[in-house]
Amino acid sequence: MKCYLCGSERLRLSRIRRSDVPGLFLLSYPVRCAVCHERMFVNPFVAWRIHRKAKIRRLASDQGRQSEPHTKTNGA
Repeated sequence: MKCYLCGSERLRLSRIRRSDVPGLFLLSYPVRCAVCHERMFVNPFVAWRIHRKAKIRRLASDQGRQSEPHTKTNGA
């Protein structure tokens, strides 16, 4: 999925507004481009894939931080 405006693939889930509720019944979920901040609607399956990709990236970055050795520097 790409942004309609800038073509970026960096999408994230957007907050649901009260005005989005009728769209949810029509199976459209709000997402936002991380580059140009354009808000658009996608089907829930695409929104789920965006959510999963973000969760995988978050877990990978957490594991990367844990694997770094903690070194203590001496003041000498």
